[in-house]
Amino acid sequence: MGFPRGWLKMLSKLLLLAILPAAVTSRSIAQTAPADVPAVPAQASLRPVEAPLAGFVRVDKNTLGLTLAKQKLLLYDFEFNGDTVPTDKLHLRQISPGVFEITSIAYTVGEWHVRIRDAADYYGLGEHSDVLNHARTVVHNVSLTGPAQHEGAVGSSTSKPVPFFMSTTGYGMWFNVTGDATFDLNASSEADIVVDADAEKLRIVLFTGPEFAKILDAFTAQAGRSVLPPYWAFAPWLGGEFEGEARLQET
Repeated sequence: MGFPRGWLKMLSKLLLLAILPAAVTSRSIAQTAPADVPAVPAQASLRPVEAPLAGFVRVDKNTLGLTLAKQKLLLYDFEFNGDTVPTDKLHLRQISPGVFEITSIAYTVGEWHVRIRDAADYYGLGEHSDVLNHARTVVHNVSLTGPAQHEGAVGSSTSKPVPFFMSTTGYGMWFNVTGDATFDLNASSEADIVVDADAEKLRIVLFTGPEFAKILDAFTAQAGRSVLPPYWAFAPWLGGEFEGEARLQET
């Protein structure tokens, strides 16, 4: 049984009349919206709710606190290109037991700055020929080779920088950035470590120990473990760069 002639045409007109008011209303609202209201989805500004982390908290708008075996480690005065970065703009996460992560992204390369309340002995930061304990020194985490490597204090530069150190306070800290970084380890402040790093994304990974072996094991689990060299690599060696070609040939 078919519809009477003209019914389909009348039905299409009724549907059109029902749709037009809604479309016109939506268009009118869009045209009358204030010019300073950004045309972005409402959910774009919402950040995921972070689960509370046991032992790693926002102390206030400028300070983070990590509970160690004997004390609380404070990280504060986060800045990017001289502008304060409040702690609610930092993302906190626990990667594994005793391993915590701080991240923030600026969408442009600039200088990150942070202070860590600590006064101890510090070990790590790659290969260096001057000292083992970097306390009260400034270490530049930049790779230098050739003549530039030997400018300044002997052994203070390196061709193998690693932005990771361990503190006798009982923690390890890895600034996972690929740009230049400077570690002021109580040289300018007896109470604070000051770190400046060039990067777009800030990523700091903290390892609670307190034993160095435990910290180092946790760090290499994240960064990648070294391959054991062959036995001859541990024998004495000479390099022409240091001994001179004549001495190398004589040997």
